[in-house]
Amino acid sequence: MAPPVVTALNALAPPEGQGVRGQVRSRPLHSALDALVAYVPLALMVGLAGASFWLLRVTPTFEVSAPSAVRSNVPDDYLVNFVSRSFNEAGQLTAEVFGDTGTHVPATGNMLITNPRIRSWGDGAAITVGRAKRALIDDGQTVYELTGNAVVTHIRPNREQVVIEGEHLRMDTGTDILRALTPSRVTSGKDVVTGDSMVFQNVTGITEWQGHVRAVFQPRTQ
Repeated sequence: MAPPVVTALNALAPPEGQGVRGQVRSRPLHSALDALVAYVPLALMVGLAGASFWLLRVTPTFEVSAPSAVRSNVPDDYLVNFVSRSFNEAGQLTAEVFGDTGTHVPATGNMLITNPRIRSWGDGAAITVGRAKRALIDDGQTVYELTGNAVVTHIRPNREQVVIEGEHLRMDTGTDILRALTPSRVTSGKDVVTGDSMVFQNVTGITEWQGHVRAVFQPRTQ
């Protein structure tokens, strides 16, 4: 007959009160270690977030200005045998420009015109007529640079017309002022004045001369 199985099991069992108590005491320690290991990634993430925030605060910032739009020197508009007209808010014609050719350059905002013929209407029924070999006109069509045999005529009611001749004349229809940047000649009726440079105010009719000035005035008859 085989020996009793109970005797073998009893021999393998731990002494009473020792093995069981030892296993029960080790469970809290393992639980604490498991919890610590589970929180390690969270602690690392919090630490990295804090370091990133600190770096953002201590790192100097630099303002980078947006690149300004570069205006090209390449002409973007060509005109041939053209006429350009400007109107005010009331729809009234204020200026018109005729030309053989016209080239607009974005970099300068000007249009170069060959053989320009200009007519501008100012206050008080004043009319300004100009012509030259070339002209530079701004986008607003208020400033006209006339070069090459430039002639500008001012016509006002109840006044003698004034003719200004020179190689370089600048018309500003916004202020109604004309400047001669080179030696010029002004004729009003039979009176003639020449000088190195001058400023003519169309509204008042006053002319300011500089440099060598020579004037010939005809006697007035009563």
